[in-house]
Amino acid sequence: MNRNSQSTRRIKSGGYRQRGRLAKALITGFVLAFILMTTLPAAHAVPDITGHGALSDTVLESHLQAGEIFFTANTLNWTSDVDWLVSVTSLDADMGQSDDMSYTKPLSDLGWKLAASGSYTTMTTTEATVTTGAIGSGNFDVDYRVALDWVNDKPGDYGVTVRYTITSN
Repeated sequence: MNRNSQSTRRIKSGGYRQRGRLAKALITGFVLAFILMTTLPAAHAVPDITGHGALSDTVLESHLQAGEIFFTANTLNWTSDVDWLVSVTSLDADMGQSDDMSYTKPLSDLGWKLAASGSYTTMTTTEATVTTGAIGSGNFDVDYRVALDWVNDKPGDYGVTVRYTITSN
């Protein structure tokens, strides 16, 4: 939300009034933390993966109006002397609780996709294949989308730990 605008002012109910209507200050921010893991399959097979440690952002009124917020291009770098597969999973069953502990943000509100692909896949606690490749090195980008619900989401700091794993394929 634009807190510097003359038409926006803080009110006691935890929201903002803008141009004569109440706009809930639902979510103060998101943090996506990443764990990158290598599973060593066989002797002489050395796949490896590296990337950013975390992404974060503050939810603005424009995000709430759109019903979503995007985190773009977390670049993951890989190197391998065998054919490989990268999978992703959440280490958390949900995205956390609201400040007043009355609401739990569902993990199903988080989606991921390869930056080059068109649709988001719902994040789960079950391993899902992100991409595969052959011997060599390179990188790929992963984008994220968090669905926002103007009515049901409540103010809070939400986050999730995401684990990427590279294995031989």
